[in-house]
Amino acid sequence: MDEMLRIRYPFGAKREHVPVDAVRAAFAARFGTRLCRLGFRPCSPSVWITDHAAPVRHVVHLSSGRGHHSVMFGLKFDFVPFITDAGSLKLHSDNDPDIWTLDLIHDPYAEIAHDPRRPFRFGITSLFGTGVMERQMRRECRRLSGRIGSFVRSVGTLAGALNAYHLERERAFRRLGYENRVQHWVSYPFVLMANGQQEAAAREFEKYLKHFPEHAKHRPRLERMLQASNPRSMP
Repeated sequence: MDEMLRIRYPFGAKREHVPVDAVRAAFAARFGTRLCRLGFRPCSPSVWITDHAAPVRHVVHLSSGRGHHSVMFGLKFDFVPFITDAGSLKLHSDNDPDIWTLDLIHDPYAEIAHDPRRPFRFGITSLFGTGVMERQMRRECRRLSGRIGSFVRSVGTLAGALNAYHLERERAFRRLGYENRVQHWVSYPFVLMANGQQEAAAREFEKYLKHFPEHAKHRPRLERMLQASNPRSMP
């Protein structure tokens, strides 16, 4: 970690912790106006979500941990459940931002992070004071605002969402790629089913449970929910 810090941040920078609430407030101030123009609304200072494209919902999330913060964006679907870290089956809830997760993460850093010709610099640190944090927040806003807008405009339907899954599967093992995240495995069969691809959904559902046998206890309920996402079963 110290080696990575010497690469990312100015040599000799003084450590000064910025509270996470201050980072979230800076995120809302810097990104908020641009996100509102794209149809987002805040669920919390660190979670912004669209309403207009239901059942395809776009989410922008400031992920925080150990002094490092990353802006993530992607999709969530009202008909897709998720498995918590404790192994419980839950449904998304806009009223409680803690009771939801991104079903698909579009990772804008994947190519940069794996290109040895480019420096591995992304995200925001809260370890070196407000000045460094705000400077990096401005950089991320410039870097990501256009990408978020392009993603929102290109993925507005269930068919577009399925294509987004296929694109992420092409870089399956990179950072937040398909293979590296449980919710990608959970949600993909549901998105296939919602697009009317029943056989493919059934195959991917079995792959998911084979890959995560500890989730088999939820199989009956998951199967009922999967069938309910079939457009033929919807009123």
